[in-house]
Amino acid sequence: MSNKPFKLSATLVGHSQDVKSVKFVKPDSIFSCARDTTARVWKRSDEQWSEQLVYQNSNPGFLNAIAAITIKDKEYIISAGQDALLQLWPLHPESDQSYAPEFVLAGHTSNVCCLDVYDAGPGQQPTICSGSWDCSAIVWRDNNAVYNLRGHSAAVWAVLGLGDADDSVLTAGADNLIMLWKKGKQALTFKGHTQAVRALAKLPQSPQLFASAGNDATVRVWNLDGQAVRVMDGHDSFIYSLSSMPSGEIVSSGEDRTVRIWDPSSGQLTQTVTVPAISVWTVSANSENGDIVCGSSDNMIRVFTRSEERLASSSELSKFEESVKTSSVPSATVGDVKKSDLPSVAVLLSRRGKKEGEVAMAKNESNGAVEAYQWDGMKGDWSMVGTVVDGIGSARKQLFEGKEYDYVFDVDIKDGEPPLKLPYNASDNPYTVAQKWLAKHELPDTYVDQVVDFIDKNTSGVALGGPTAGADPFTGSASYRPNPGQNQTQSNVGADPFTGAGSYRPNSGAPSVGKSIGLTLQLILQSN
Repeated sequence: MSNKPFKLSATLVGHSQDVKSVKFVKPDSIFSCARDTTARVWKRSDEQWSEQLVYQNSNPGFLNAIAAITIKDKEYIISAGQDALLQLWPLHPESDQSYAPEFVLAGHTSNVCCLDVYDAGPGQQPTICSGSWDCSAIVWRDNNAVYNLRGHSAAVWAVLGLGDADDSVLTAGADNLIMLWKKGKQALTFKGHTQAVRALAKLPQSPQLFASAGNDATVRVWNLDGQAVRVMDGHDSFIYSLSSMPSGEIVSSGEDRTVRIWDPSSGQLTQTVTVPAISVWTVSANSENGDIVCGSSDNMIRVFTRSEERLASSSELSKFEESVKTSSVPSATVGDVKKSDLPSVAVLLSRRGKKEGEVAMAKNESNGAVEAYQWDGMKGDWSMVGTVVDGIGSARKQLFEGKEYDYVFDVDIKDGEPPLKLPYNASDNPYTVAQKWLAKHELPDTYVDQVVDFIDKNTSGVALGGPTAGADPFTGSASYRPNPGQNQTQSNVGADPFTGAGSYRPNSGAPSVGKSIGLTLQLILQSN
């Protein structure tokens, strides 16, 4: 394992909404998909990354998962999302018509949120496994459903094919469980996570081990007998993604603005890379050169490397470091802000951190700002990672139905009737709140985006609270309808008119926290 730190190699700009999934296919090839309904292919040539292909999903809804597959020597990119379909697009289109999917796999009944492609053995075509909000996973071979894996009681958030003689597959879900399946039959259940499990990864150097991560902010190593070998703590919030590295390390990303490198053999967190975006939805390591790529809620894709040959220019590195320093850190990430208890920046910088990735606050005596610093164990010093905003103390909250909230909004649904109350905490995920609130009041889920947009505009942005029971950031039910006459391939895709989860835009005009908000959201209910 290398003791060299990862540094920025490149920033890929093109998506107009949250980047939900990336795949580092080859050292010079990356696939991505996003909430802007596009899948994209990026190529590295002459030491520069550029966008090569844009596939526009013809159906409404976000794209959440991406994968690569080769069928009979022909390469495809697989995308999946809210339309419940898997679409296989030719990687080398022969004509404009080839920008349409060549194969469409239908079987799920709800949002598809994860994909895995694996080798099923000699003489077999590569196998696809998909997981969905419909609580199932499907194993596909030769573009046909081979197994429908049903056992989870909530959404299946991660799938992992083991490619052994038993056709073994691992699934993980929002029911906090991991399940092992052999030839389509449930063989074992892994219990240990206390909240939804969001990610799975192989440990190639230890074939009998695998890693998992989720909303309880832990990375766990398991053996295939169902025993937890190790629990690794370090993230401050939900973990969304895992990927194994050729060095034997694993990389994770999550809702705390970070990508983290782990040594699973010792359980040590070896490096923390902070990015200027709250949600780092996805991470993937290249199996050849060890570079990593991540996608996040600021619509950006970033590549990091340990190789001096592939580092970004000094000006790009400085720009990236400055963007991290100047980003706003929601106070819920680090707890209530009490300036009188904080050390000065000079005092903090004179101390050593307790562990890799530790976040601490300090008061800038020159301007009074509260700044967040992160301990870099490799360099042995503190790096500024942003300015803390939106301090929220429990004394400023209000009660609604016996529980404290930061905001309570009025929602009009019908003329002449009193408004419904929409409670919201700054550490909540707006999509989760919107979905549960609509379900509680038996309102159409097509209003999810409208409710989220209202919350987003009238709060100070979603803060990075620690995981809370039942808080699971779903991607939402989109009501956006792309223009049916739109060209299937574009060089520039326009912005989705809805925000989508993870936009987290601070609003200087946000109402004060802890009061019943005098702003009203009006939902116009239409009869079917």
